[in-house]
Order: sequence, then C-alpha cells, then structure tokens
Amino acid sequence: MNMSIIGHAMRPATLLSYAGFLVTFTVFQTAWADHPNPAFGEDGWVADQFLIGDVDNDGNDAALQADGKIVVVGENDGDEQDTIVVRYNTDGTLDTTFDGNGKVRIDASGDDYGNAVAIQADGKIVVAGLSYSNGQSDFMLLRLNADGSLDTGFGNDGIVVTDLSGIEEAEDVAIQADGKIVVVGSTFDSVAQLTKITVLRYNSDGSLDNSFDADGVATIAVDGDSSDASSVALQADGKIVIGGSSGDFSQSFAVVVRYNTDGSLDTTFDGDGIAKYTTQGIAGGMDSLAVQADQKIVGITSVSVFSGAPDFVEVTSIRVLRFNTNGSLDTGFDSDGIADLAVAQGDTHGTSIAIQPDGKIVVAGQNYEFNMLDFERYFDF
Repeated sequence: MNMSIIGHAMRPATLLSYAGFLVTFTVFQTAWADHPNPAFGEDGWVADQFLIGDVDNDGNDAALQADGKIVVVGENDGDEQDTIVVRYNTDGTLDTTFDGNGKVRIDASGDDYGNAVAIQADGKIVVAGLSYSNGQSDFMLLRLNADGSLDTGFGNDGIVVTDLSGIEEAEDVAIQADGKIVVVGSTFDSVAQLTKITVLRYNSDGSLDNSFDADGVATIAVDGDSSDASSVALQADGKIVIGGSSGDFSQSFAVVVRYNTDGSLDTTFDGDGIAKYTTQGIAGGMDSLAVQADQKIVGITSVSVFSGAPDFVEVTSIRVLRFNTNGSLDTGFDSDGIADLAVAQGDTHGTSIAIQPDGKIVVAGQNYEFNMLDFERYFDF
C-alpha cells in the first residue's frame, strides 16, 4: 500500500494529505498556527471508506481548487484496481455536488490508479497515473468535469492511455497557462534495459502535442541503468523543471532536469540541462520540487547516515536543496544551498514541498521511530 504523504499541489501550511490504512484514506489540514484545524472534519482529520469490506483505498495526491474545495486522487483495490477521485468541501465533508456523493471510481483499462492531480483554470480535474493490462503498464490521463463526470471532449470519453512500447508510469502532472498538460514519469526500455525519465505534453483535447520534441514525448537516461521522474513544476517563462533520480547500485543521484518549451534540454541550466547531486549515503532522488517567485528551484531528497560502533544505526533525514536559475547550488540558502532536517530519533523522509506566498518553504513528510509512523511533519524555513 502506498504510504507516502501526498501533496504535489498542496496549499502551503494549509493542506497536508497522505494515504491511510486498510479501508480508509485520510486528509489532514493544519491551521496557520501549525496545529490541526478544528473547523475541518473532526479535529482537523477526515478519513473515508470508498467501499465496504476488505478493500484498500490509497490516496496518492491532492489539489486545492480556487473555491477551497479539496480533490484527492488515488486507487481502490476491489476485484479490480481502479482510480478514485474524491472531493471535499472546505469543512471536510464530502461534496455531494461531485457525482452525487463526493466520490468517483473510474475503470480506465484493466488495473489502473491515479498518482497525481492538477486543476485547470476552468475547474476541470486532470488525473495522471498508469493503466495496467496483459502484463503491460501505460501512461494514463483522465479529465473530469467539475461535477465529477468524465469530460467526453478529452481523449476517448475522458480517458487517454499512451503506450510507448515499454513499462510506463506517470508520477506527476502540471497544467500550463495555455491549457496544455505536462506529465512526467518513467519508461522502462526492455531492449536497452534502461529506465528513462519521460516527459509528455498533451494538447487540451488529450492528443499529444507535436510541437514538443516533434512527437509530444521527450525521454532521457541520465546515469546508470535507472532514471526516474517524480515531480514537475513550471517556471513563469514556461520552462519545465523535473525532479527525479538516476544511477544504479553503485551510485545514485538526485537530479533536476530543465526543458525548454519546445522539449529540448535547456543548456543554460548547469551546462546541459541537468543538475545532479550526490553525497555519501544519499538514499533518494529529488522527490519533490517547487519554483520560487524569483525562479530559484527548491527540492527535497533523503540522506542516510550510519552511526559508529557499537550501534551502527542507519538514520535517514530530509535534505532540502535550493538551486539558482543556472543550476548551481544557492549559497545564500543555509550558506551552501543545503539544509538537513531530522526529527528526534528514527528515519525522516520528505515527500512534498511547497512555497508559501511569503516565500517560506514548507516540507511535509514522515518520521519512523521504534516501528511507529508519524504521518505528518512539516518544517517552515
């Protein structure tokens, strides 16, 4: 079951959401004073079942609408794995104007699930994930109208499945100012035996945008045999910034890749469009990133450090990095562009980052200690 805190599109210090256990998924809302908001659900919490019975419901991402309503996407494990979309009112109650009961279950093709969600300017809801059938997974994209119905003007009755002849999965989605949709994820090339970062751009009708790298798809293998994208953000000038990972068993990197609007790598960014970061004990990729108003890029990764004798305990902490617009680390951020965050004892993992209107950086994540899990930790820089 997916246990990551969700929030690719969360509002800073207001909405921190994550997957729940067994038959529920849970949404948690904080107040600006960094305490649970008692006006939301029950003491700041909402937990919902999608179906009755021994069924897992996992929330993978959340987005905030302009009217303050909260859209959560994920997956439902019934007889078949399907995408679920749920919308809450600002007080945490289910929004019954959304498909009658606040909940939509979508069977795109075979087993499928939503990993990410973004809201268009017109209120339509875009969900990205994967569709799996016959031993093959493909990129999946859905668009719903504001009332929860599938948008029949998008793709095939609201559903787009893109097969690039590999094993594919979408991890994040963003909407450009012109309405085009950017999806990032990974593709496993069985011939080359490589996993590649993959960026797709769709027109507003769900067709691939041929003005982006000639066919709407750009792929890149950075280092080693595995390169994956986990997050995407758009700059004010339209350039596309991607956070991810690359490497193999011998060495791994957190990477930030920047593309021009035409799908070419932006060589003004660290010389080749790719900024890589690694250090002793690095444990993860660039799991989430955001672009500040000044266009500097902030991302989070995880670093594991082993203590010495006699315990030899591995402790994982969150590492926040800030990059200048040219791809170099910003030494004005904690003197070297790097800030480490650890919570008491145990392992701390960051899963989402966002920028407040005042420029402060909010990080959400998890802390594991003594076989226990604290779902929500957030830090304000």
